[in-house]
Amino acid sequence: MTTFVEARDVVVTLIHTALQTDRPTLPVFWANTKVVDLDTVGSLFLRVEVEFTDARQLTINNDPEHRTYGMVYFSVFSKEGTGDRATLDLFEYLTNVVKFQRSANYTFLTPRPGRREARSGWVSAELHAPFQFESLVG
Repeated sequence: MTTFVEARDVVVTLIHTALQTDRPTLPVFWANTKVVDLDTVGSLFLRVEVEFTDARQLTINNDPEHRTYGMVYFSVFSKEGTGDRATLDLFEYLTNVVKFQRSANYTFLTPRPGRREARSGWVSAELHAPFQFESLVG
């Protein structure tokens, strides 16, 4: 049976390993980060959140199976006035890291752009990467 913790660990490991290998100097902050020191992050940084959003029962029997849905929210922050090339490059990279990745129990679907917002000298742009995992009992 795949648990929420196991599913989160698979997702985080996939993303963390890729970023450490290919973008080791990119500042990355995970959902439980309270404060980001904007004076030390340079002109680009990434915030990553993993959320579970829904679930469905797949079978009706004594050992029912179900599918749980989730979303990885990538928020790319860049300093205002630096353009969007670095953000779009990071979007492309993150899309290629997660899209259609699969194992025995989980699958990533097609990432899609989210909202953009400018505030306090920074522009944030979101990329939403949906995933699902199967919880097979027995």
